[in-house]
Amino acid sequence: GLEFLESQRSPLFLVPALGVYRGGKSLLLNRLMQRRAPYANSFGVGHGQRTFTRGIEICAEALPDRAGTVVWMDTEGLFSSEDARSAYGPKIFSLALLFSSVVLLNNLKVLNQQFFLFFEEQQQVARILREGLRSEGIQSDLLLPENLSIVWVLNQPHSLAASSEASQVQLDSFLTIQDKARERIKDSFTHLIHEVPSATHYQPQWSKLDQLPEEELLPEYVSAIQSLRQLLFAQLQGARPLQAASVAAQLRMYVDLVQKDHFSISLAKEAFEDSHVAQLCEKFDVLAQEFAGDLPSLNLSAAMDLSEQSIQEQRDLIIKDFHLGDGFLRRLQQCFRKKRDELEDINQEKVLKEWQTEVHTVAESGRCFILSKLALELPRYRKTYGAIFSKSLEAKARDFALQVQRSRVAGCVLLRHFAVPVAPWFAWPVMALYIRQGALSGILTMAVHGVVLAGIYSILQFMGRLPFYVDLDYQVLKHHPGLLEFVMKYPQIPWDLLSQFIAILGWIRVAWIVASQVFRPPETRTIGQLSNLEIKLNTLLERTEAQMKKEIITAALEAALWIDSNDPSAAALALVKGLVVVSQVGASDVHFAYLFEVEHRNMAKTAVKNFQFPEKGDPQRCAASLKKESGKLRRFATHHDWDELIPGMVEALDKLSGTKEPRKEGTKTDGRAARKLFQEEESDLEEEVQGSSCCGCCFRGCIILMVVLGGIVGAAWLLEFSSRAGLLPESK
Repeated sequence: GLEFLESQRSPLFLVPALGVYRGGKSLLLNRLMQRRAPYANSFGVGHGQRTFTRGIEICAEALPDRAGTVVWMDTEGLFSSEDARSAYGPKIFSLALLFSSVVLLNNLKVLNQQFFLFFEEQQQVARILREGLRSEGIQSDLLLPENLSIVWVLNQPHSLAASSEASQVQLDSFLTIQDKARERIKDSFTHLIHEVPSATHYQPQWSKLDQLPEEELLPEYVSAIQSLRQLLFAQLQGARPLQAASVAAQLRMYVDLVQKDHFSISLAKEAFEDSHVAQLCEKFDVLAQEFAGDLPSLNLSAAMDLSEQSIQEQRDLIIKDFHLGDGFLRRLQQCFRKKRDELEDINQEKVLKEWQTEVHTVAESGRCFILSKLALELPRYRKTYGAIFSKSLEAKARDFALQVQRSRVAGCVLLRHFAVPVAPWFAWPVMALYIRQGALSGILTMAVHGVVLAGIYSILQFMGRLPFYVDLDYQVLKHHPGLLEFVMKYPQIPWDLLSQFIAILGWIRVAWIVASQVFRPPETRTIGQLSNLEIKLNTLLERTEAQMKKEIITAALEAALWIDSNDPSAAALALVKGLVVVSQVGASDVHFAYLFEVEHRNMAKTAVKNFQFPEKGDPQRCAASLKKESGKLRRFATHHDWDELIPGMVEALDKLSGTKEPRKEGTKTDGRAARKLFQEEESDLEEEVQGSSCCGCCFRGCIILMVVLGGIVGAAWLLEFSSRAGLLPESK
């Protein structure tokens, strides 16, 4: 207990609660500390008929603005069977009144007259202490409280007074009964009274008041507790404070005095010296803060030195008047060093708090990634606060910034932030699909489709049926911790700037493509249009050529089939269909003339011109020689042997129509040479087109390579900037 008291911030204000057992002291103190059910880390509350608290239990409450500490003390109940056997009640009562700042006397339903028996014993102990201090020449006001405030708490009164003044009149009447002991007690203390009504009117809940939630407590009970707290803090402003450095020595002296009814000179001197040490140390603290001004301060070290010099005269006077030795000086210097450390810690805490305010301000500005902005603030803090902004404090500042960044980025980064840098790179391909048939119509169509998709998106979003992978408000990092860890693993990378850089590059690319399409020379656009037209014509010619070949081969195969079926008329008609296709190819048609030799085209024309329809069923037309011709036709057609297929079809038609002319030997290689020459011309043209296309691909590849290199250089520059700014983690 003593170590706990010594570790608290001075000054200490001790507030014990004394009263009958099972009177509600523990619950009253918990409510005064502003705790709520189930009152964790508070005073324990009993539910039986026996006393629950044994001895003295304490809880500390730090005051705001580091103004000190209120120590609440729960004491063992008086007038119980345990109290009667141990006789601890009077000793606890006397001890509490000796070192308290304000005392709470808890009364149940009516004011208790038995308290006066304990007051008599306490007055006797106080007289012993006062006489002992006077005999040793020690000032009693340092170790004995003067005009101590006692607040009589009337719990669950039979009837509430109309006002606080009426309650005070009732207390004065209670204290002014014709009794000399009561008169001495009335004059020795400042007596106040406060009434606290019942917490609930429902009797079954009385045994579990420590479990009732706030909304089930009576409003007048809650209000009365709050008023009592305000009354106590008002009395503490004028009460005697204790210093943490001297409370242990004083408490040992008080305990020895209460237990033995004997004054210990050694303990009294120790307590007296510790009291002076605590007074000087507290004055050093006050003067140092006064000289330094508002914290954080750059002049704190000089202010502490000046404060120590200011109290040196008072220190020497105390040593001279009370003949204090080197032990007093050692304890005083230890207290000064401790105060210096505390003030430096407070100064650094103020700087850290200022940094935390700066971090929250940047975070509330709407930015998802705040480290790049805070990196610019760190050098300013180093320059402004110098040695105060030490490496350890800077590490705490970084850790806090990273924690805020993590919580901020987890809920701030949405799917839209991933879509924004990627969208420009897909903008032109989508636009190209729409405007290739016409710019105006393509733009209108794209606008209509955009409106329809936006409407569908809004409906799905309103109905809550929107898939997460297309929901622009989807919190990506929050639902994917692995991705969050990756982002926080490299906090030095300015992810927001990198995203904007990629988006800007994408829009620059789109602008470049659009500008190149709009502002390129007219002849370039004409050449491009002619190239497209040529490609389409070549495709159409290839399809026409394939169709011609298909018709000729089909005619030859049908003729062979009808010959095998002994139907010369049908066979002749099929051959005529195929030869007509060949005969229609003119010498000026350079695209198809290379397929058939000139002699073969002339043979086809002659055969069609001299064709005579055979009579049906003529057996001479289907002799064995025709059977041989059908095999040739089938073989030539399936092998695509055009140099043999056309003459074979002419010969077969002549045999079927009965007009056979001798076949002239032509230059078979001439046709093949012509085809080869034509194919070479086509390949040259294709190579020329591919060459121009290759140049365009190489140009685009160079542009993309330059963009990638620029991105790498920019990222390297940003990493170097973050490292110099101080957000890059230091290598160990």
